[in-house]
Amino acid sequence: MDDLKTLPTCLVEYLKSPVLERSDTQIRAFLARMSHVVEVAEAVGQWTAKKERTAFELLDDIDADINAILGSGLSDDGSDTVFLIHSSWTADLSAAAMYESLRADVVDFVCSGFGKLLLSERDVEKWLTAWRSAISATLDDFQVSRTADEAVGRVVGVNLLLSKLQMFSAMARLNPLLERGA
Repeated sequence: MDDLKTLPTCLVEYLKSPVLERSDTQIRAFLARMSHVVEVAEAVGQWTAKKERTAFELLDDIDADINAILGSGLSDDGSDTVFLIHSSWTADLSAAAMYESLRADVVDFVCSGFGKLLLSERDVEKWLTAWRSAISATLDDFQVSRTADEAVGRVVGVNLLLSKLQMFSAMARLNPLLERGA
């Protein structure tokens, strides 16, 4: 997964089209949002590689980032809210094409349950590794999207994965099996 410096041309064209009429400011705000997603994915990736702190500490640190990303557009930063992305951006696109833009293993991960709240450190590590794999694949695919359907489908996929990580982070706060750290 490379740093996100630009958005796929097909998405920018769709955002600027008469259907959505997004301004350059709104498009830049969305690029910043997606760059923030990359930062979260990289933080999880670095943790899974080095484990220099506890899983709980990682989740605690990225919790604010996840909430900021999912809550973007609620301030005056010019960005669209997640609701607006999910409702207006998808309105004129094919649900089937958006669905098909996501890899089968990503859909499987998004749809899988947690099984239980009391996960061991090792189970948390496995889950975070799987999440990192799913978000990396989705972000990589997003960058090479050829149609607005693919790009927006993958944005919705990213939001699903962020929401799942947000829930996982909240669940960790109730898990007495996890070491809290310093």
